[in-house]
Amino acid sequence: MGFDDGFPALPAFGQLHRRVEDEPLITGRGRFAGDVHLDGQTYLAVRRSHEPHALVRKIDTAVSHAMPGVVAVFVREDLPETTRFVYDDFLPAVLVGFGRPVLADREVNYLGEAVAIVIAETPYMAADAAGAIDVDLEPLPSAGTLESALEAGAALVHEHLGSNIALSGTDGFGDVESAFGPGAVIVRDRLVMNRVCGAALEPRAATAVPEGDGVKLWTSTQAVFLVRDRLAAYLGLDKEQVRVIAENVGGGFGPKGRTYPEEVLVAWAAMKVGRPVKWTSSRSEDSVTSMHAHGTIFELEIAGNPDGTLRGLRGRFWHDIGAYPSIGAVTPSRILETMVGAYRLPALRIEVGAVFTNATPTSTVRGGGGTEGNFAIERMLDRLAARLEVEQAEIRRVNLLPTEALPYRTRFAAGGVVLEGGDFPGLLSEAMSTARS
Repeated sequence: MGFDDGFPALPAFGQLHRRVEDEPLITGRGRFAGDVHLDGQTYLAVRRSHEPHALVRKIDTAVSHAMPGVVAVFVREDLPETTRFVYDDFLPAVLVGFGRPVLADREVNYLGEAVAIVIAETPYMAADAAGAIDVDLEPLPSAGTLESALEAGAALVHEHLGSNIALSGTDGFGDVESAFGPGAVIVRDRLVMNRVCGAALEPRAATAVPEGDGVKLWTSTQAVFLVRDRLAAYLGLDKEQVRVIAENVGGGFGPKGRTYPEEVLVAWAAMKVGRPVKWTSSRSEDSVTSMHAHGTIFELEIAGNPDGTLRGLRGRFWHDIGAYPSIGAVTPSRILETMVGAYRLPALRIEVGAVFTNATPTSTVRGGGGTEGNFAIERMLDRLAARLEVEQAEIRRVNLLPTEALPYRTRFAAGGVVLEGGDFPGLLSEAMSTARS
């Protein structure tokens, strides 16, 4: 009897579908990026910054070069010009061209930033040689948190910018002044959503091998074609000369949807030494270097009528994008859009700021901005319910968009979003009924 017997393969919604991927995964026969082993394979280890913000005074690799099993040691100067930065494809216009160093040059801007790499015959030899690289760092004042980056006189992550505010703006809709005018019940609060890191079952890993005039890369990624296209650009190759393979991926959740410095380094190093090169991050290395998310501070006011119906929401929020811009710099627009929730909100005005910090760059984790935006509106509804002394479910019931109001377009100047369909009041009733049973 086959593993998937009894599951009809019908290409239709509302029907069971035969799954083809489960059997090898639950029987231990999956093949992940860390499972790739090639003849003649070497191993890459990264020497990382032990400071969150510092000037690089010296990188001495002499001892590492002489250690057993070492094939090569590389620093930034060894990389071609086109290979020295990775760039995100989804940045606001003001940040386009602002890259993340593949290897640090004169300055490091977050704990764990890559400074040099070692290629060796075994992973242990590579790790020992990377640890033996003498990196002289002169610590600089740092802004390791969103709060410290916003303080008056804060240490600057990028001094040439003159500010830690990467971008800012205001958006909204409706008559906010009237919403907060006579008769309004107003509640204020400061909400903090801390940083998180994506913790997939499989930490990031990559293996590359020269293939003709190009390169083949196995990597733990959610974005095979994005990585292929970016590698081709960085390595000066045609897209057809780069093959990127993701067999099974042990979780992604957003952070694995980008092109990382280690993928560039593995591919370039394989072409440089003419042998397969493999890098597998440890759990701690993955937690420090893979994209983080969230990290948002809200200062908000919500206005309602005495019967609980909403009048408006206003205030500001700041979002932590880390040391270098990635898709985390786009997250504020998504936060803003989702702060409306599924409610009839007549007016909204929010000031938005994306902020550099001396910390791991940020991306999206499980929803990218939706989590933060929903957190903000739902918490403010709770505060308003408490002020009016009504049930939390009741204040939602009187403000949820009815089915007949859908599709509903929010009225942001930047375009807004459309809630196409659903039965929000019905879902609330069902949830409350289930909770009470």
